[in-house]
Amino acid sequence: MRSLLLTRQNWGGIARYAEDLAEALGACDVEAAAVDATDWMPNETGPKFDKHVSKRLVDTARGFDVVHAVGYRTAWACSAAFGDKRPWIYTAYDLPKTRHPLFVGRLNDSAAGLCSARAVRKALDDILVMNLETVVIGVRQPHQALDRDQARAALELPTGGSVVAGAGRWVPDRGFDALVRSMESVWESEPDTTLVLAGGGPEKDELSRLAAESRQPERVRLLGLVDDPAVVMAAADIFVVPSRRGGTSMAAMEAMASGLPVLLRDTGGLAELIDPDLSGMLFDTDEQLGSTIVEMLGLPLTLETLGGAAKVAAAERFRIDRNAERVAEVYRSVTP
Repeated sequence: MRSLLLTRQNWGGIARYAEDLAEALGACDVEAAAVDATDWMPNETGPKFDKHVSKRLVDTARGFDVVHAVGYRTAWACSAAFGDKRPWIYTAYDLPKTRHPLFVGRLNDSAAGLCSARAVRKALDDILVMNLETVVIGVRQPHQALDRDQARAALELPTGGSVVAGAGRWVPDRGFDALVRSMESVWESEPDTTLVLAGGGPEKDELSRLAAESRQPERVRLLGLVDDPAVVMAAADIFVVPSRRGGTSMAAMEAMASGLPVLLRDTGGLAELIDPDLSGMLFDTDEQLGSTIVEMLGLPLTLETLGGAAKVAAAERFRIDRNAERVAEVYRSVTP
């Protein structure tokens, strides 16, 4: 069987998931190829855009038994190109942004929708999307932990003090502006703490402005895109996911797999990734973020316990090989 994994991201969680899944599917007798459509699939939809994208997608999908759209934009493109005439499925990575009937109809053209979390499935159930399953995504398990001092040296970070890290797309939904602002209250109690953010996106200028206007601008490091996110995680004491609309988080899973304590906003499906106060911690509002970071940094033994429990939980629940087995089962169920 041959599968086309279609994304519209050339970096970030969705891109890493598609690449890892494509490799892991090989052990399930599925030959998979991850294709990024960023260059030929615009954000915009409608007859003008759909016609061009559909032609390119039909050509790209030749020779594949099933098309697997990772994300809603690629699912829309599959519906426009194929309708319900050939097998295609999608992974709902995040919560939907719209309840529009046309969006629902597009998703209902698919043979199956794989929801990354129970909260994502509920949100789609509520707008009458059909053929849904909850299939938690997986991540690569790290072979060995990187040395913290070496990781900090590689990133040119201070060797002393604590490091708080985040990674992802720099867009308002991801909440990194709140994380930068929260450092003001963190520094009141932990003045030697450095914030490190990896990623990129349209909010770069705003984050740069917030960092420059902060009390300690030298303690806010905007790294941009990094070749190896594991280095950022190895350098950190806490990994924060401040997303305001999160279905799931590859970055959080990767941090947990590396034994790094995680702090997640209690929204969407993010809370499903951890056992609160056992394998990670939660916060509710922007205003609570700084004080929760301070609380965690003030309890080094608790951080060690959280990190250890997170690593065990990730090894049990977020394995890319098990995810691939489940995805392969779905492929076979929807193909002749």
